[in-house]
This record gives sequence, C-alpha cells and structure tokens, in this order.
Amino acid sequence: MGEFRDFHKVVNLHFDVSKLRKGLDEVLQIRNYDNANGVPNFSAICL
Repeated sequence: MGEFRDFHKVVNLHFDVSKLRKGLDEVLQIRNYDNANGVPNFSAICL
C-alpha cells in the first residue's frame, strides 16, 4: 500500500501557501459557506 505508481511527480513544483490562503479568504468573504443545506462546515471550490 506504500507504493503509488499512478502518480506523476512534477520536479520543482512549489506552492505559495500564503498566496493560496489569501485567495481562500477572499473566496470565503464573497460566498457564504456556513450552511450547505443543513450540513455545517461544508464547502467546495470548483476550478
């Protein structure tokens, strides 16, 4: 179970976590994700 043969490794791929967090905060301000038909803490962002 420790082998992942169906994954593709991208060399030198980096994520700017602070920029991602800032974008998430902006999306959450625009949309209200507090209630999804009675399911609390449920949210999804389609890309």
